[in-house]
Amino acid sequence: MYIVKKKNTYIHWWGKIIVLISNDEYYKLNDLETYLVQKIMRNNNSINVINSISNELEVDTCEAEEFVSIFLNNYDSIFEYKKQNKAMNISGEKGKYFPFELHISLTNMCNQKCIHCYKKAGEANEKIDYNELLNFLKYMEGKVPFLTLSGGDALMYPYIENILNIFGNTYQICVMTSGFDIKDSQVDALKKARRGVYMSVYSSKPEIHDKFVGVKNSYKKIIDNIEKLCSKKIHVGVSTLLTETNSDDIIELVSILDKMGINRISLGLISNIGRAKEKGLSAKDKDKVIDNMKKIKEQFDDIVVLQEVEENKRKRIFSPFKCMAGSLLWCLYENGEIYPCGVCKEKNLLMGSVNNYEECIDNITSYYERISKLLIIKKLESLEDVCPFMEET
Repeated sequence: MYIVKKKNTYIHWWGKIIVLISNDEYYKLNDLETYLVQKIMRNNNSINVINSISNELEVDTCEAEEFVSIFLNNYDSIFEYKKQNKAMNISGEKGKYFPFELHISLTNMCNQKCIHCYKKAGEANEKIDYNELLNFLKYMEGKVPFLTLSGGDALMYPYIENILNIFGNTYQICVMTSGFDIKDSQVDALKKARRGVYMSVYSSKPEIHDKFVGVKNSYKKIIDNIEKLCSKKIHVGVSTLLTETNSDDIIELVSILDKMGINRISLGLISNIGRAKEKGLSAKDKDKVIDNMKKIKEQFDDIVVLQEVEENKRKRIFSPFKCMAGSLLWCLYENGEIYPCGVCKEKNLLMGSVNNYEECIDNITSYYERISKLLIIKKLESLEDVCPFMEET
């Protein structure tokens, strides 16, 4: 029997230890567990693994077998026994601190004016330098498996097709777009987005959606573009927002999307930042929103609902942010600056830039030591599953 990695699971180096990743859960292994995974990666025949551990650690085979069994039971969402062997890859680099995912805001340009936008997209004509971005992505290539391209609207970046065509085979790319304007010339390039193209629809009623995004005929254009991409067998996902009062409307929207063949829907709530803060739009009763989300999940068994509101299920979080921000996730902004994530753009949390990022890769602990003295990080220590950056006051 062989010890193999399950589908849609990942193994990633983080310094001198290994992180296992599955369904938005992140497991930081200890030294002994890291040692075992290295054994499995070299020769995953279960008998060979047990015998090798027994010889190297000078324990009998029964102890070695029990150690392997306990490990596989603890991480049964990652590994399984199979009669047939299959290759397993590991990302990152031993001794280095490469992120697992890069979230790149290519531009702040957007052709919509969503009333809740945390970035106030569309108010500035800013885009990341193409040549600097190329060099950055080439350096990270082979070390970082996940790449999310967003904005503003990622499809308004003039070099989006180049990026997809150059890096579509070496990164697992997700493209975030309003879906308002997808040019025919971009469709073939979007086939390179192996993790899909995500658009935003905020109501089942065109007039409500159009008012929300501040553009007439937006709903029709986005629905037409969803159908266009689906006809080309491009994976499409949809993001939407739940409030205390719109659950019936969102159920109708999910029903419409279900009939169109959309099986991945991201449900979130409006955060108290950006335009939403200015307009006082954030949810006042989150418990009710979460209850509405659960009802939607119960009604649509065939749809994968990506829950952005429910409590954090990740285990063994290991950065000062209590999530993958600033560790497994980096966010590169359109001005070339790197921050822990897309919502905590505070100057004192700056990690580096598109031209200066080696320090965090070589030794992230110096960055953690610097930011640990900040008031916002100390505030995190007293919060449970609440992000202070998403609830800006």
